[in-house]
Amino acid sequence: MKFVARVETNNLLYQKEISQRHILLYRIIKHFNEELNIGHRTICSILNKHGIRTHHGKKWSKSGSSSYSVIKRMNEREDRIKNVRKKKFGIQVSDFEIVFSN
Repeated sequence: MKFVARVETNNLLYQKEISQRHILLYRIIKHFNEELNIGHRTICSILNKHGIRTHHGKKWSKSGSSSYSVIKRMNEREDRIKNVRKKKFGIQVSDFEIVFSN
């Protein structure tokens, strides 16, 4: 019996773990923005006032773009993992033949 099986997957590369600091910053910003209805400029101001730095060790932007980016990038990451990395592909079998030998 001979056949060719073709298998596709997007799960071959190492998936880097997110640091606890990244997760904590994301949760803080999301809580301020969604539950307390605080804008991104104000969130950045609060974080700077309390001496909380970005994951690169810099101050948060005054325009609010850096706190928005944290939310945006985390959502993109979760979407990519859910819709691309964990996508299921079927197995394709082709050139199937049965060979009898004496």
